[in-house]
Amino acid sequence: MVADVALPIVFARLKNLRLDEADPVRIGGWAFRGLLNLPVVWDAA
Repeated sequence: MVADVALPIVFARLKNLRLDEADPVRIGGWAFRGLLNLPVVWDAA
């Protein structure tokens, strides 16, 4: 649920932030499923 609210805000504020296609997003967990990583690339300029 946090990802549904927080991630769109972060991506909207940091215009050059994008998912890193070289490293896939992994989701896991037994009791609480969620992101294990979220590889991103950001061009600050």
